[in-house]
Amino acid sequence: MMGTMDLAEAAKAWRVCRRRELADLVDALATTATLPAIIGRTKERYQKAWMALAVEDLDDPATTCALAAGLARSIPVRATGYLARDRDRKRYQHFIKRIGALMARAHDPQIARALCELLEHLPFSVDDNDVVLGPVLVVLRQQGDERSVLRLRALLDHPVAKTSTLRDWLARVLPKTIASLQHDLKKQRPALPAGVVEQLAALRPASGQLDQSRRATANLDALLAECLAHPTDHAPRLVYADALLEASDPRGELFAAEPKRVASILRKHEKRWLGDITRVTKLRVWRRGFLDEAELLQGASADPATWERVAADPRMATVRTLHKGTASEQLYGTFVTSRALVALRDVEIPSTKLLAKLVTSPRPLDRIALTGGLSRETMKHLGPAATATGVRRLAFATKLVPAALVEQLAAWPGRAQFDELCALPSYQISNTWRAQRDRWLGAFDRLGVSRLGYGDLDDYVIVERGPNGVWSIDARLEQQTLLVDLATRLTGPVDRISIRGTPLSWTKPTAALGRAIAKLKPKTLERFDGWLDVSI
Repeated sequence: MMGTMDLAEAAKAWRVCRRRELADLVDALATTATLPAIIGRTKERYQKAWMALAVEDLDDPATTCALAAGLARSIPVRATGYLARDRDRKRYQHFIKRIGALMARAHDPQIARALCELLEHLPFSVDDNDVVLGPVLVVLRQQGDERSVLRLRALLDHPVAKTSTLRDWLARVLPKTIASLQHDLKKQRPALPAGVVEQLAALRPASGQLDQSRRATANLDALLAECLAHPTDHAPRLVYADALLEASDPRGELFAAEPKRVASILRKHEKRWLGDITRVTKLRVWRRGFLDEAELLQGASADPATWERVAADPRMATVRTLHKGTASEQLYGTFVTSRALVALRDVEIPSTKLLAKLVTSPRPLDRIALTGGLSRETMKHLGPAATATGVRRLAFATKLVPAALVEQLAAWPGRAQFDELCALPSYQISNTWRAQRDRWLGAFDRLGVSRLGYGDLDDYVIVERGPNGVWSIDARLEQQTLLVDLATRLTGPVDRISIRGTPLSWTKPTAALGRAIAKLKPKTLERFDGWLDVSI
């Protein structure tokens, strides 16, 4: 039996026989090896340090491991005019140099692993993929790591690239790369050295520890499945949170951590927890430990198969609010009618076509936002849709000034099906609404509703008139303007103010918001989401 190998011996043995077990051994030994540091505070300095290390000791696997780990990190991108000749070659010349440096080093399975990860999570988007990414496939084929075949096949079957251009390019070139790797691996290779399997087994967790870890993971998976099966029930989430904290899983902190801490955790782990969902959504909001709100990206952000998988993904079960964003109406409609989104209660309806779908494929809803406006045709379909879904809150785009809108709604019998009406005036008449909003907020009796609101899709206030003229205010705010203006006009006692949403980074709340709330003197002030961090 052969003695125990160190990292250098394992890498050398792998270059002789290119066996999977030796590649795994190299990876395992690299995790305990002392690696040279690559230090650079700026992208340019990091590039210089990376390239300097790349020409040192071309056969040293520890150096190769450090280079592979930093391959996609801090890549300088040169500013180049859009119409410049060889634009991508000039823009990404530093990245191309890194790939060229790896080509000059001794073959190593760590290089192959890093290149596969690069293709799976490309840190930039290019137009000329042959120039920038073509060398990546050349170096990948040179390494001859048989594990690359499975990863490239998975990438081919499950495209994760953000742009259709890159997905089409990979679909064209990956089959050739896979075929080339398989052809080389069919050649006669020396047998695996004795003792490799035993050494690899010794480096892996003991079977007892592994079984215990698997049992703990299985328990967490079962608790997660229970939460997804009952997304509106808070009790399973509390049990799951306790189990996560007991297992020192960072997701457990999402249930009680401060917003800044939650944001830090999500930056590190959200892609792993949500998978393809992060590729087709943005502005994701987590509440009570789960994804609660999101906005769809345009259809080109993923291939049709990915969109189909996400629409049926069990992890979408907890989403209560889904914004259309830049997605097509057809694509958004597949999510609105998907049975996977069992907790979905707040949707946007851009046309009567999707409104009619809610009648043929009904689902419980709390709120509908008619982004296409409140036309006669829409009003005709709203009655059946409200009956089918049970929706009682209605928001709608409008080009009418407050007085004209009140007259239109007063003549519409269908308004009796709703408890809340929220006007979303167009930008062209926003100043008129700001000056005349009293005519809208004074129409409670005329319209026969208990809640009236105004604003836009992302920034609105809802005012509820309670018994004896006592007000309650529910606000979804990106900036303070709506609530500050409301405070100057609202008279009478205020029982409760609830603020949720995420303040825009460029509109920090000022002392005016504190003065507005102090003027209203609410008995209860509730803050959620990003407003928890705001000092009022």
